[in-house]
Amino acid sequence: MTNISKLPDRPVREWKVFEGDISRFMRANGASDDEVQHVCTRLRPAFMKVAADNGREIEAKTPEEAVHAVNAYFHKVTSGLLDEMAALALENYRLGGGE
Repeated sequence: MTNISKLPDRPVREWKVFEGDISRFMRANGASDDEVQHVCTRLRPAFMKVAADNGREIEAKTPEEAVHAVNAYFHKVTSGLLDEMAALALENYRLGGGE
């Protein structure tokens, strides 16, 4: 009998890296475990949607085209996360959280 382990797909692996980075950043700035968990839970769907929506197959003929494709991917991920942050800020404002 062979043991076969299925590795998580690329967006899941990328999320784990991002989640570790954002968690460390938040904790270094005084966030509690509950706050870190809440933020990561809210950002994960946005990250997964953006990461899953964008195939990362790069068919570049020149190094400049490859750099452009990578930059476009990161711009899309960043934009998706900023959209989610804006939605969270609006929700916080509407709930009376102020700034």
